[in-house]
Amino acid sequence: MRLLAGLAIGALLYFAHTVFIPIALAVLLSLLLTSPVEALHRRGLPRSASAIVVLAVLASLIGGSVNLPWTPTQSWWASAPKTLMTIENRSRPVWLGGWFWGVAGIVMAVPTLLSLKVMAQHSRLGGPLTEFLSPEETTLAPVAAVMAQYTSQTRYPNDRDRLRPWKSA
Repeated sequence: MRLLAGLAIGALLYFAHTVFIPIALAVLLSLLLTSPVEALHRRGLPRSASAIVVLAVLASLIGGSVNLPWTPTQSWWASAPKTLMTIENRSRPVWLGGWFWGVAGIVMAVPTLLSLKVMAQHSRLGGPLTEFLSPEETTLAPVAAVMAQYTSQTRYPNDRDRLRPWKSA
C-alpha cells in the first residue's frame, strides 16, 4: 500500500511539475526570507515595510550579480565564433584519431602528435609539419613554397645532398 502511495505521489509530481515547482520555490523563499523580515520587525519596522526592504535588497543583489559580469560576458560572446574556430582547428587532428580508432585513438593521438611536432621542430625539413601542427592561427602556405623556404635556408654542397639532408653535416 505504501509503495502504491509513493508511486502515485511520484507520478503526480512528475506530471504536475509545472505547477509544483513555483509553489516549492515560493515556500523555500518564504522560509529563507522570514528571518530577516522578523529581525527588522523586532527593531520596530512594520512587517510590510520590512518585507518590502528585504525584497528590495534581494532584487538589488540579484540585479547586481547579473550586471557585474555583463560587460565581460558580452565580449566573450562576441569572440565566441573565433574561439570556437580555434578550438576546432586545434582539436581536428585529435578527433581524426578518434574517428579512425575510436576512444583509444583520441587517447593516443595527443602524445603521438605532440612527439611528432617536437621531432619536426628539431629537424631541418620539419617546418611544414610544424606549421601544420601549430596551435596558432596561421594561414597555411602551399607546401611547395614552405618546403622551398626551409630548404633554401640550409646550404648543401651539391643537389644530390639536398635530397638526403641526413647525410650532410
